[in-house]
Amino acid sequence: MPNGQYPGPLHPRRIEQDGREYRYFFYENVHRTGDSEDAQWLPEMTHDEEFAVFELSVSHDLSNKKGDLYGLRLGPGGRRILILGTREEQIAEFPLPQGDHPWHGYPVWPVTRLERDKKERKDGAPHEALRKMSFAGLITENQRKRLARGKHAG
Repeated sequence: MPNGQYPGPLHPRRIEQDGREYRYFFYENVHRTGDSEDAQWLPEMTHDEEFAVFELSVSHDLSNKKGDLYGLRLGPGGRRILILGTREEQIAEFPLPQGDHPWHGYPVWPVTRLERDKKERKDGAPHEALRKMSFAGLITENQRKRLARGKHAG
């Protein structure tokens, strides 16, 4: 698919990791402004900041068994987990793309603001990815436990 056929712009950088090449595009549906009950990146986050969340997930293989990646936005010094979504999410999901399509992502966890979110959340916390985040030293064990319970890392 040529660059113009993605539902959003491609990031100019590619990530090379373990013999694989990762490309990323910014899906326009998760970059809307105004009220939305759907996952949206914070409007003040730049594309480079969003890409940094993706790059962190790739570099630490913050994946689940299906190959989806999970990332987080770290504050200065890397000790504080920042909000990255309009529903106060702290974890982003990057679903494994089909074929040679580029990756994209959206804020996903914890989602507790709306009653609808509590009822419709099909998958629980990304436990495997959270364990990898803890093992890599990106989050503390206490933060991992809080996120696994659907609470903010603190």
